Amino acid sequence: MKIRIFGTIPPCMKCKAAEKAVREAVEELGYKDIEVTKEDALSEEAAKMGIMMTPTVIVDKTIIKVGGVPTKEEIKQAIEKIREGG
Repeated sequence: MKIRIFGTIPPCMKCKAAEKAVREAVEELGYKDIEVTKEDALSEEAAKMGIMMTPTVIVDKTIIKVGGVPTKEEIKQAIEKIREGG
């Protein structure tokens, strides 16, 4: 599983908070197979995906939050739902 955080470079306060929330949620769940990456919202990849606001948090291919900081609970629920195949 891969969680991508698209944000500004250097990161703004919301982007930093989103990354912190994601990393804490992953740590609390205890899964070792989750890769967390920070990516530039102005990259070609972000443009292909239509990302226009930061931060944007994507778990696998599911967009969790756009233009705001997801809560740890939102992140955990998304991870669990995707792991269950939903």
